[in-house]
Amino acid sequence: MIVNKKIVICDVNIQQNGHYIGYNQFVIDNYKRVLGGAVGDELIFVYNIEAKELLRFPEDAQTIFLDFKADLVDTLSGRTQIWKMVLSAIEGLKADMLYFLDLDKFQIPVSLYKGTTSISTIYFRPHHRTVPSNNKLKTVVNTKIKSLKKIFSEVIVIGLNKNVKNIFILNDPSGVAHLNKFYRTEKFKHLPDPIFSYDTESQSEILEKDKSEISLLAFGALAERKNTENIIRAYSVAKFSQPTVLKIIGSSKPAYFSTISRLVEEVKNNLAPNKRIILENKFVSNAEMDELHATSHISLLIYKDFFGSSGLLGRSAKHNMYVLASSVGLIQELVNKYNLGKTTDPFDVNQIAQAMEQAQNEYSHFNTDGCKRFYEEHQPDQFLKSLFLQ
Repeated sequence: MIVNKKIVICDVNIQQNGHYIGYNQFVIDNYKRVLGGAVGDELIFVYNIEAKELLRFPEDAQTIFLDFKADLVDTLSGRTQIWKMVLSAIEGLKADMLYFLDLDKFQIPVSLYKGTTSISTIYFRPHHRTVPSNNKLKTVVNTKIKSLKKIFSEVIVIGLNKNVKNIFILNDPSGVAHLNKFYRTEKFKHLPDPIFSYDTESQSEILEKDKSEISLLAFGALAERKNTENIIRAYSVAKFSQPTVLKIIGSSKPAYFSTISRLVEEVKNNLAPNKRIILENKFVSNAEMDELHATSHISLLIYKDFFGSSGLLGRSAKHNMYVLASSVGLIQELVNKYNLGKTTDPFDVNQIAQAMEQAQNEYSHFNTDGCKRFYEEHQPDQFLKSLFLQ
């Protein structure tokens, strides 16, 4: 337990392009309530300048905002420059502990740190989940190269920086065990991905799912890795005995949104009378996100690659939704472990269509005990305690 120390919480990747900022807002709002004095007598927040508008800080909070161009994150030299700005802040504060909430792009800069501040960090995409999405030689080779690059970065973080005390992995206890064994360390720790509730959520608790039309929801930032095109194609050929609606809702870059818009227009011409598609390109508030899940029946998490969204899986579980997920990666393991629905090959349109048909037949009577168990095991307070009290 950390007592009577100067603690810095830092994230330099706060942008309005997803719901990842929820971690940070929850920490800011609740660390005192959940942990009392256990986090130390003094706590300072260090964030990129965008956080000033996107997060709410207490009036008496000690805050430092780093002002840099967003594209610096895209290059190693840029990330090194940002890390030096972080170091300048924490060394000026003489901090005892730094909680750096997004390690993935900063492994090499972090590994070179030689100061005295202890570091705990969250790592979202470790090497052991990097698997090829198909058996094509090019895909296999590229995936192997990506995995080796990750291993190299992990090795230098663990081997060069003795100040790194904890590396937290979200929702992956078996992965934590593997990584600790692989590197002969105990630095990797399991961190439950929190399922948040929101002040504006009260309305969603009394909303009901429309029994006259089955709603399939593909939610979140619309990008190629979300497999939106195959989801649209599969929905267009799936045969449903009841009226259905496919909701595709989230923010997207203009070029990709044009691609999926054209595809939707193409398939609409041949849709059965009992099927329709809603496509919306917008950033969705937390309240609207929760309402969409509360009023939908089936959650589509059929991502192309091995990194799915355990956050959206949690949101789906909270509202007892039947989940269709990819048959690869951590999401597959979680869906199977908690009996949250069904997994399918993300590249096989016919298999996805069959899975949609099966979901239509099962969603109304599938056992939701696994949803309840997943929700209870991923309470936000547990996230905070796991992060700060190890």
